[in-house]
Amino acid sequence: MKKFAIAAALASVIAVPVFADTKIAVVDMQQVLATSKSGQAIGKQLREKFTPRQKALVALQSKVKGEASDLKKMSSTASAKDLAAKKNQLNTDTLQLQQMQAKFFQDVGVERQKSMQDLYKKLQATVAGIAKKNDYTMVMAKRLALYSEPSIDITDQVKKELD
Repeated sequence: MKKFAIAAALASVIAVPVFADTKIAVVDMQQVLATSKSGQAIGKQLREKFTPRQKALVALQSKVKGEASDLKKMSSTASAKDLAAKKNQLNTDTLQLQQMQAKFFQDVGVERQKSMQDLYKKLQATVAGIAKKNDYTMVMAKRLALYSEPSIDITDQVKKELD
């Protein structure tokens, strides 16, 4: 037990100088990406590119809802042949809608990732420059920290230098 106490005391004496020179900062990456001019420009480009497809999806959703409503209304009065045809049409349109939605979300994700690559590189270079200039040992994403003092948050500085 005595050896353990000595080892713990020695470890604490050795560790203090190591942490004394450590300077840490945090950056809210989501905020920087969402509010920087570059991030907003990418968002605008994506909206412009994908809005027509999104409108087509909304129109098809409305069509499917209408078909489902019509099928429900005619279920008691229509012939079996007409009901079967209506069900087949509804199934076909529902499947088409699901496929279009999946493709839409996949395409948006791929395009967003492609568009953001250059911004991520620029962001990393900006953070590295700020870290070197201010002698930070570590800069980490704010969301990864359980707690951080507002004084070590360099988000505004990063955003200013990025734009």
